[in-house]
Amino acid sequence: MNTLWLVRVADRSHPLLVPLLWLTLSLGYLTLVKNLNTGALEVWPSEAALWGAILVYCLIPAYFFLCTPYIWHRSEAAVRALTPVLPDPAFAERRVAQPPLWVQVLGIIVGVTHGVLQYQSLLFSPEPSDSVLLDYSMLAANVIVWATIFWLLAWRLYSASGLCRIGFSVRADIYDKRPLRPFVQVAMLDILVVMGALALMPLQSLDAEFRWENYEAGLIIGAFSILFFFALPQWGVHRSLVARRAERLEELRQAINGCDHADVVRLHALVSHRQIIQSTSSWPVDLKMLTRSLFYLVIPPLAWVGAALVEDIVDRFL
Repeated sequence: MNTLWLVRVADRSHPLLVPLLWLTLSLGYLTLVKNLNTGALEVWPSEAALWGAILVYCLIPAYFFLCTPYIWHRSEAAVRALTPVLPDPAFAERRVAQPPLWVQVLGIIVGVTHGVLQYQSLLFSPEPSDSVLLDYSMLAANVIVWATIFWLLAWRLYSASGLCRIGFSVRADIYDKRPLRPFVQVAMLDILVVMGALALMPLQSLDAEFRWENYEAGLIIGAFSILFFFALPQWGVHRSLVARRAERLEELRQAINGCDHADVVRLHALVSHRQIIQSTSSWPVDLKMLTRSLFYLVIPPLAWVGAALVEDIVDRFL
């Protein structure tokens, strides 16, 4: 079984081991380099802004390392829950819970490229900086952050496309969509992970200065990720439900046409049944899960507002 190494380590030791190890080493190293480079503040807007960047670089990979085992096991549980409605459960497990190496490598390559391009002004600067060690350490940290982000996105988009694919062949029941909930649960899980990462972004504004360039890439990638994570896993089963509903409506149409119109009771029952089928949603998501997904969307704004309120309170007492 192609289990991710992070999952193997978490299962054999503790889920907090890798995140805490990364957090300790990265935060300790960047703090040491910052203290050794006294000219760093000539490049950064303020010391608070520098600390904000350091915290983001240290916390986001640790957060994703912590989420990885949880996502993995929840994805496996979702596939097992779908077994009764899947024609080939073994294929579904391989396709959804076991990302191939090339997908992970591709995500890392894209992330490294993006991280390097964000620091291209440093790489192509004609004049040497007074804080070379810190600058290149921050460049390396930025590359690691984006490599981690795109690695996770590549893995989850591959799993979401797998759910989309198996959804086309699922034995959907328009009368009982409860067996299809795992499609939605996986989508909600991925959205929650993205929301948690976006909630860490205000750390870049510890100096109370909002800089759009610090948020632009994260918000754009986060918004598109949420859109794909919500729609892609459900699209295949949505089309299956549409097809099944069309078949049932055709059966009812034929039954109504062949019914003796003098039999008012049966005719009324068939027409009422047709209206119920026509009003039935062709998506596996229900109102409860939709409400939960909308709540997930307010997590980052709540975190940002909370940070602003705390900052305002602190300013009043200082």
